Amino acid sequence: MCDIKSMYKKIDNIKSKDEMCSNNLREARDKMVKLIEVKISVSTAIAAAFGFIIALIWKEIIVGLFALAGLTINDITDVTGAVIAIISGVIITLVCVFGILYISKWGGIGQK
Repeated sequence: MCDIKSMYKKIDNIKSKDEMCSNNLREARDKMVKLIEVKISVSTAIAAAFGFIIALIWKEIIVGLFALAGLTINDITDVTGAVIAIISGVIITLVCVFGILYISKWGGIGQK
């Protein structure tokens, strides 16, 4: 015959083990990297890459303008080349700024 006290003891033991498992799962879930954190990190890196592209384009334009002024640093040799370089720099800058805005919105940067 079954002893009621031992059955209650076994039930209490199972409940405490279940609570321990639940606590362990809760702790593990809290420690896992959330998808939003990954998106924020990726979008920040992409935005930084766009910024580097902008900087590199303007570096080339400025070096070309120095060459136009007589300092031979780059291949911009006349005013037309300088104007083309500046226009292309502005276009690339605008594309990259819109890219930064889009990626920032996608990644949730600035959202609470």
